[in-house]
Formats: sequence, structure tokens, C-alpha cells
Amino acid sequence: MILTRVRTTVFALATASALAGCASYILADLPTEETGAQCIALVDSVVEKLTWLHQKRSFISDAEYLTSDIPKIYCGLEARGLFRKLYTDVWIYGVRERDRQDAILAVLQGVRTASHPRPIIVRFRDREVWIIEKYPTGGESRLHPIEEETLLRRKIID
Repeated sequence: MILTRVRTTVFALATASALAGCASYILADLPTEETGAQCIALVDSVVEKLTWLHQKRSFISDAEYLTSDIPKIYCGLEARGLFRKLYTDVWIYGVRERDRQDAILAVLQGVRTASHPRPIIVRFRDREVWIIEKYPTGGESRLHPIEEETLLRRKIID
């Protein structure tokens, strides 16, 4: 009798958990054209105020730029958590000085407070790692092994 109740309870909890997981993906805050435009506007504001930082909107770019030590900023969207809350994901490469990182964070905080609707995850990385292999017949292969990049600092602007 007790074993039957335990099984029934476990089954009910497992079913509820599975349904909640499915519902969270159905109800997720999904990226849209508007959220993509907000991401671009966010990066534009930073680059406008800090002219030494270079904006890169696409992962498809020339090999010299990808492997250079020029400070760069990327923006994307990331859904996190059980209910897939949407965050703006900002990656910054080549900004090692703490005062420059603080300047970027101050600009992002100002934009977030004034007009940006989502929390921002900021990741400062030492340098961008790309493995670019040229084919003898032309063309190339590009790998971006993020696990080989050194994370200098991470901050969430909520």
C-alpha cells in the first residue's frame, strides 16, 4: 500500500517536472528581429562612446581580423534558466586593463538603465582563438574553440 503511494507520487512528480520543462520551452522568451536590433543598438552605443573598441556583427570575417589582437565586441542572445529567460550576451576580446573593462561596464549599465529591456551578461576574454585551415584547392575551414580562450572577467548587469 505505502509502496504504491510512493510510486504514484514519484510518477506524478516526474510527469509534472516533464510537463514544466516542455512548457518552459513553449513559453520561452525567444529571440526575434526586434531583440536582434536591440542587441546591435547596444553594441553601437558602446562603440560610439569608446572608439577604441571595434564592433563585429558577424562571425564571417577575414582571417587577419579574426586572429588580430584588436579589441573587439560581439553581441548575441542567450536563453537561460528553467523558464528560458532571455539575456543579452556581450563578449569582449582583448581588453585586459581593469579601467577599460570598468569603462565598458559603465556604458553598458547606462544603456541597460536607460533603454535596454533585458539583463546583460558581459564576458571579457583575453584573446579570440580561431584555427583557420586553408585548403590547397581554395577555401578554408574555421574553428572557434571557445574552451581554449581565457576568461578574464564575467559580470551580469541586471
